[in-house]
Amino acid sequence: LRQEEKLLNAMGNVEASIAGKLATVPSPAQCLEIPGNKYPLLRCYNVYILPGVPKFFREKLSFVIRLLQLKHPESKQRIYHKKVLLSMTDEAKYSSQLAQLQQEHQKVKFGTYPFVARHDCKAVIMVEGVDELDVSIATKDLMKLFPSNVIVGVEDGHKISP
Repeated sequence: LRQEEKLLNAMGNVEASIAGKLATVPSPAQCLEIPGNKYPLLRCYNVYILPGVPKFFREKLSFVIRLLQLKHPESKQRIYHKKVLLSMTDEAKYSSQLAQLQQEHQKVKFGTYPFVARHDCKAVIMVEGVDELDVSIATKDLMKLFPSNVIVGVEDGHKISP
């Protein structure tokens, strides 16, 4: 651990002992200057450390998104759509059907995850893709595979913009 000088300088008149604790970072961390922003962004390898205050979080996140788009220009302007299905069946019981469905719907991705934190479902099935219509069609085909009492809910995932 070390104290980052850029963070100390940004804190201005904060009490020295508090500023010292707030400016203590892991040794491999880097401070990235953000134009027009008082506080730098902290990065440790490929992990960006974002503040907990929502306003500052959004500012820093916007900067991180722009950095990543510069590194990966192919991801610009791509929006991902997602449907989340809640299942009363263990994910292992339908893995072969999902594999077949994945072959039929190659423009979307299917993912399954066990759900232990809720009593009303045993697994979550996610359908994700760039095209909203592809996601919708794949979701309908997926639902045809199951008896009506197996899928207990379908939720729209948020549009995710990189």
